[in-house]
Amino acid sequence: MKRPLKWRLVEYFLGALALAVVGPIMVAAHVGLQTWFFNTTRDLHAWAQRGPLQHVVGTAACVGFAAVALFFRWNQRTFYGVVEVGTAIAVIWLVLGADLAPASTFGAIVGSIYVMVRGVDNFREGWSERQRADEARRADKKAKAAVPAAGA
Repeated sequence: MKRPLKWRLVEYFLGALALAVVGPIMVAAHVGLQTWFFNTTRDLHAWAQRGPLQHVVGTAACVGFAAVALFFRWNQRTFYGVVEVGTAIAVIWLVLGADLAPASTFGAIVGSIYVMVRGVDNFREGWSERQRADEARRADKKAKAAVPAAGA
C-alpha cells in the first residue's frame, strides 16, 4: 500500500528543507573545517611516523571506528546514509579548496561520488525497511482489532 500523496509531499518537503539548512551551514563552516581537517591530518600523519606503537594504536582506532559505523549501518541505515552523503559532500568541498596534486583531487572526488551514491542507496533501503515495518505494524494492529476478545 502506497502512502497518500499528501504525506509523500510532506516527506519530500522536509528532505528539501533539511538540505536547505545543511547546505549553508557547510558553506559557512568551510574555511574553519578545511583548516582543521588538513592541520589535523598533517599532525596525525606526523604522529603516526614516530614508531610501531602509533601504528598499532592508529589501526585499532580505525577498526573501532569501522565497528561503530557498521553498527549504525545495521541498526540505523537511514541515518547512516545521511551521514555518508554529508561526509562525501564535505570531502568534495575540502578537496576542491585544497592545493593537492590533480591525481589526488580526482581520486578523492571519484571516491566521494561513490560514497555519496552508496549513502543515497543506504538511505533508500533504510527508508524502505522502515516503511515495510510500519505497514506490518499497521496490519498487525488491524488483525488484532478484527479478532473478538475472548469471553465476549
